[in-house]
Amino acid sequence: MTISIIGAGLSGLLAASQFPEAQIYEKQSREIIKSHRALLRFRSDKIGRALGIPFKEVTVHKAIWSEGNFIKPNPKVCNQYSLKVAGTIEDRSIWNIDTCKRWIAPENLHELLLERFNDRIEWNSNMAWFEKQSATDNVISTGPMYNTLNFCDTIKYDKEKYVFNKQKITVRRYRVPESNVYQTIYFPDPSFGVYRASLNGNRLIVESIDNDSFFARGDEDSIIDIFNCFGISMTELIDCITQNLGKITYFNDIERKHLIYEMSRDYGIYSLGRFAIWKNILLDDVWNDIEVIKQLINKNEYELLKNNLL
Repeated sequence: MTISIIGAGLSGLLAASQFPEAQIYEKQSREIIKSHRALLRFRSDKIGRALGIPFKEVTVHKAIWSEGNFIKPNPKVCNQYSLKVAGTIEDRSIWNIDTCKRWIAPENLHELLLERFNDRIEWNSNMAWFEKQSATDNVISTGPMYNTLNFCDTIKYDKEKYVFNKQKITVRRYRVPESNVYQTIYFPDPSFGVYRASLNGNRLIVESIDNDSFFARGDEDSIIDIFNCFGISMTELIDCITQNLGKITYFNDIERKHLIYEMSRDYGIYSLGRFAIWKNILLDDVWNDIEVIKQLINKNEYELLKNNLL
């Protein structure tokens, strides 16, 4: 039995840590692959302990800034926020602004894992592995669901009814000297380009929907407004990155699960990560899904042995 992992993003590299014999295929080159830059926090340090990479426990405070004031969650601002980031009205993280415990990975987590598994990554891959599959091959795909479905020509769904809508996001990171706090402010107002800004220790991470981005217009007054919300002054810009796959919108849950099941049953493709399963989840959830995939693959191998197919 062979196992292939598609994608060298964080989900694919976490899978690689649990499948030590798996080959990793990445369509980009090592030189241009974009490391994760958006906000990344964990509900526990379980992943860090498994990887042997220390995570830091922190206290996170959250707030909502709307129409010039800090306010509590309410249907209006929460629906505005959802429309802003996803184009639909659905429950998002803005509803919960309670202070909470989280764990923070090292800022260079993605780079550490890329270095760790570099010898197992085939860069600039054309994904020819789909043509090589046999009854004993298994694929863990972290690529967008719509791309994977293109290889599964016998799987049918209503392409007009169920559309994979997505939005690009722009992430700017600033260095904030003498800061060691963990805070997030949501910005639901439709006229304001940024939807979320977070202080992660001495880094300020500012995220905006690309189509509504004031970054492209160079609106420094809006940048200053964000700094004022945190009570900090203008700081040094570290970098600015646009992610084509930033925010995804709701896809009919029954249909979504059915497509994932068909890909696994008919093609031996196991979907992993929020773009692959087209659902907003955290990396903690991805880690749990890896364990489920391990069980499913082992069960399939047992079934093949039982039926003398191996």
